[in-house]
Amino acid sequence: MKQDIVKVLKPQADRPRGQLCVDLGLPVVADDNTLIAELLRAVVFASTANGHPVGHEVMLDRTMEVLVACSEGNQADLRRTAFEIAVMLAALGDLTRSFDGGWGSGDTFTVDRHARGRYLISGTPIRELRVQRSHIEAHGGLRILTATTGGLPLRSVEDWAGPATEPLDQWTSSALNSDGMTTVADNLLAAADFTFYRPDAAAAAAQDAHRWTGTHPALNGRFLTRIVHYPAPDRFAIADLNDGTLRGHRLINYDAAQRLLFGVDSIHSRCASLRIAKTPADATITVGRALPHREMRLLTALASRASSTRWVISLDDLSHAEAVLQELGLSTTESGHSARHTGSLDAGSQPLTSRSQSDRKRRK
Repeated sequence: MKQDIVKVLKPQADRPRGQLCVDLGLPVVADDNTLIAELLRAVVFASTANGHPVGHEVMLDRTMEVLVACSEGNQADLRRTAFEIAVMLAALGDLTRSFDGGWGSGDTFTVDRHARGRYLISGTPIRELRVQRSHIEAHGGLRILTATTGGLPLRSVEDWAGPATEPLDQWTSSALNSDGMTTVADNLLAAADFTFYRPDAAAAAAQDAHRWTGTHPALNGRFLTRIVHYPAPDRFAIADLNDGTLRGHRLINYDAAQRLLFGVDSIHSRCASLRIAKTPADATITVGRALPHREMRLLTALASRASSTRWVISLDDLSHAEAVLQELGLSTTESGHSARHTGSLDAGSQPLTSRSQSDRKRRK
């Protein structure tokens, strides 16, 4: 661990919130989401100096130790927000997330957004970057370089977002029906909680939490599956059911699971909620759940402000943003005008794992 970062991350009961912001290289008036995002980068950076990822719960525990020491906010809400922001940072590439729930720091580079300025994508904390702090504007999970890149690598938006997939319905069918299924170990079957994503079993407007169900004898075929096995982090798989019995499964990563949510929704005509609110200068796009990495990055590249499910985009770029969302089966509808948004955008996401492992432990 870098001693400088270790000192910053040491909980201090008498440290004012503004001082923590300054210690992290942020303005003293940085909003909550900006503070939490930079704190997460610092925690993961310091915790992975030995080259090994930091566990999910350890990352959140260390983040909360620092936050609680200088915040009067509800601890459960703070922890939930920290997890949601971590999911966003992983989607953007600031953090990495492994199959087994480990977290690491992302590569250091900048994304050239042409006339919109450059985003700094890196798990490296601001105070560890060789960039003048006055040249970095932090907004929630985003850090924008306003001047020199400090010699950091530069990537295009297209390279950052990654290649396009095949049309959503084709990709979904291929993901669900491809080979590679393995038998589920008896000890996992006995200890874990398997739930299956079935939007057709819920009301059309139901939130994601109500679209996951247990099994029953009438279930046959392939399903997106969530495997809850405390204390391990939630995992996701394609499951093969025969008369309600789990015959096999194939583990998939978080991003593939996120894309499958949209694909399965499209098949059953149960798309996630979407709102567009316009002002004379821009539009705020709000989606009911976090996007897959590619679409998340494409929308963020267009945005002046962004959270995990909300983007403020100029009217000139709105048609481009709508085209990105349509690739996920989302139809954009205007919801009227709203006052111009000048404050921070809340995290607002509905990640696949909507509560932390320790939250579940407390419920048992």
